[in-house]
Amino acid sequence: MGAVSSVLPFSSFWNSYRPFDALPDELLVLIFEHVGKLLIGRPPIACLRVSKRWRAIAQTTPRLWSSISLYGQHPLRGLESLIALSLSAPLNLDLDVAGDATYPGTACHPWRAVQVANVVAENMHRVARLQLRFHPHQASLFDNVLSSTAPILDEVVLMCGGVVDLDLDAPGLRRLEVDRMQLRQWDLSAFPLLSELCLRSVDLELPELHSIISSLQRLETLVLDEGSVQASWDGLAHSVTADWSHAFLRRLVITNAFGGSVLGLFLLKLPLADLEHFELTFDPFTEYTSTMSSVVDTLFIVLKPTSIRVWRTKDKDKIWHVQLDDPRRSIAFPQRVGGPIISTVLEAAARSVRKIFADDAFCNQIVRRHAKDALPEFQYFEELEFIRDAKGRLPSRANEALEACLEVSQRD
Repeated sequence: MGAVSSVLPFSSFWNSYRPFDALPDELLVLIFEHVGKLLIGRPPIACLRVSKRWRAIAQTTPRLWSSISLYGQHPLRGLESLIALSLSAPLNLDLDVAGDATYPGTACHPWRAVQVANVVAENMHRVARLQLRFHPHQASLFDNVLSSTAPILDEVVLMCGGVVDLDLDAPGLRRLEVDRMQLRQWDLSAFPLLSELCLRSVDLELPELHSIISSLQRLETLVLDEGSVQASWDGLAHSVTADWSHAFLRRLVITNAFGGSVLGLFLLKLPLADLEHFELTFDPFTEYTSTMSSVVDTLFIVLKPTSIRVWRTKDKDKIWHVQLDDPRRSIAFPQRVGGPIISTVLEAAARSVRKIFADDAFCNQIVRRHAKDALPEFQYFEELEFIRDAKGRLPSRANEALEACLEVSQRD
């Protein structure tokens, strides 16, 4: 009995002692923020249940509660409580009232979607980033949100919402992403600081694209992902004569785009030589030989690369990449259409390219085969270390060239 009584004080001390309680408040806040990042931006609510001190620190740190996610049928009171805890901190809202199409029961009930829209509209003056995902039939519920005054709004992401009017009074907006939906008016001049525009699965007319670029004097990044660029005869004539020289693009990413002939015209009109980053990726289902050939040809006409590098990814998809002078300027396409596109690349390369680098034996073989037909008078260079055979041996011609290089280096 004496032994047990002597252990009890130590046991009581051990149960009451929490090592994390000895940490300073500032370090605990950093830990809470890190936990929130691991939870994909959700507030670290679990930290409230550890101790009274943790709860007190978390509840008096508004920025911990400023990133808020709401999905489907999650309780609305959670959104209101988190906004209250964030006090006056800028809000980062990620709201999904559409739910999962695979599970119809996950969507918000109409009355809850209305409440979510009302709560957001009431707090738009504090929102710095807004991401909304809703069904087309719910679009009208967010009219007040998309026409609010948002003085500190920096980024907007709109997803799956049919056709909407974007009438925000947000002079500080810098990034806009539109995913699988349309804006009724593409005149974005109300956002003078907009520097990044991302359009995913959006179908545009060429005049609309011209209007976007014309109205955005600071647009530096344009992403066109899995959409299409079309033009009627009138629109095509207007776009040919329109002035595109005012474009200030520095980064252009085009992924799996359709309408290659119009896209080629768009690229031809843009001042591509000023681009710091250009990336063009072909989808395996686009019409490569008939439409994308004009796009590739246009790139070589405008950019005038002096060298290209060809390589493949090592994954099972075997994506080919053609780098134009700079690693930040590249074309990518699946291996299944590698032959036709390589032929197009080599034909276009004959104008200005003086060096071709192939990163492995297979790329070297394909490039050499098509170069023999497409470029009979073309001076072809290659990196010696990348033309080894399957057993790692260099061909005799490469050995001779390597020995010649060594002799020159020894003389120097």
